[in-house]
Amino acid sequence: GTHENTDQVADHVMSIIYGFATGTTGGAVTTRQSRWRKREIGDHNFDIRDKRLGILGLGRIGRRLAGIAKSVGLQVAFFNDRTPKHRAYDDKLAKAAKYTGAMRLSSKEELFDWADIVTVHTGGTNCFDESNEGLVTVDDLRRMKGDGRLGIFINDDRANLVPGSEEIQGLLDEGFLNGYAADVFPK
Repeated sequence: GTHENTDQVADHVMSIIYGFATGTTGGAVTTRQSRWRKREIGDHNFDIRDKRLGILGLGRIGRRLAGIAKSVGLQVAFFNDRTPKHRAYDDKLAKAAKYTGAMRLSSKEELFDWADIVTVHTGGTNCFDESNEGLVTVDDLRRMKGDGRLGIFINDDRANLVPGSEEIQGLLDEGFLNGYAADVFPK
């Protein structure tokens, strides 16, 4: 069915967050590069409690992720990128926010300004769906730097939602992002 991977995707995103928090994500990379340095890995650990998770899209996966994240102490906010077509849709979002305890933000920019970690879950028919192509821009990701925020972005949705790998690498090199994870890549 269409709902069968909701839990798996939410769990995958949480495992990525835990990987960044414990340093195991970076440890896997340096180990593959044959340059394991225990001290380097430990320098970037953080406690996830009270960190701010921004969810772009509060559909099935976003709601499930919000519930898990709140249960482990993350502050959670969301912005839904789809314009409400009718009052019933807006009411559904309000109920989802109340159920998950997530704070509803008024714009995508506000979400990126607020969050330590942003993850995107906008929905679509497959990983190359073009309905939200380019939704997340370089300027959005640049907003994640400052105020001591973590600056971690997770794309567990579709490849074409975000800038290409060269732009992402530039944001990492320039310090606008401290972490990036994706399970989808451009064609």
